[in-house]
Amino acid sequence: MDDDSTALRPIITGLIGYAAIKFAISNHLLDSFSGYSGSLLAIFALSLFSLIKLRIHPALVIVMSGVLGAAIYS
Repeated sequence: MDDDSTALRPIITGLIGYAAIKFAISNHLLDSFSGYSGSLLAIFALSLFSLIKLRIHPALVIVMSGVLGAAIYS
């Protein structure tokens, strides 16, 4: 058995992505791009960057995203 047994297969990743896009379309999240959508995308990008490049603990990233979202949207 290869070392690939612990990695996600491309088909699984594709199915998860497809389900996420279909869910977003059915809830009208992808109808139009607005400032609200842009800010959500920016929070996501910063969180992903923090997880992958800066290697910050996922729990801390979740808390920081929540604080940033509360600061922006309240």
